[in-house]
Amino acid sequence: MKPARKKGGFALVFAIFILVVLSGVGTAMLNISSTHQATATMALLGTRAFLAARSGAEWAVYEAVNNGGCPAATFALTEAASAGFQVTTTCTTSTHIEGITSRSTLHIQSTASYGSFGDRDYVSRSLHLTVLQ
Repeated sequence: MKPARKKGGFALVFAIFILVVLSGVGTAMLNISSTHQATATMALLGTRAFLAARSGAEWAVYEAVNNGGCPAATFALTEAASAGFQVTTTCTTSTHIEGITSRSTLHIQSTASYGSFGDRDYVSRSLHLTVLQ
C-alpha cells in the first residue's frame, strides 16, 4: 500500500482569483479617477466660458452707454484664464413710448466658446441682457 498523497493546487486557484479581483478593482478605480478629472475640467471650463461671456456683455453695455448705438463684435480673448475663448456679441434695439417719454431698449447676447464643436473639451456659454436707456 502506498501512502496517501495530499491533494494540492487550491492555493494556486485562490491566488489567480485574488489577482483577477484586484485587477478589476484597479481598473474600476482608474475609470472613476479619469471620469472625475474630466468632470472637474469641464466644470472649470464652463465657469471660465460664463465669465468670458459676461466680459463680452459688459463690453457691449459699455459701448452702448458711452458711444451710443448697438454694438456687435466677435473677438478672441488672449489674457490669463480667458485665453483661447472666442466671444461673439450681438445686439438688437427696440423703441417704445411710456406716456410721453420715448425709451430705447437694447437686447444684448454674448456667447463665449472654447474649442471646436465635437471636441472633447468644447464648451460654450451664452448670456442675455436687456438694457433700458
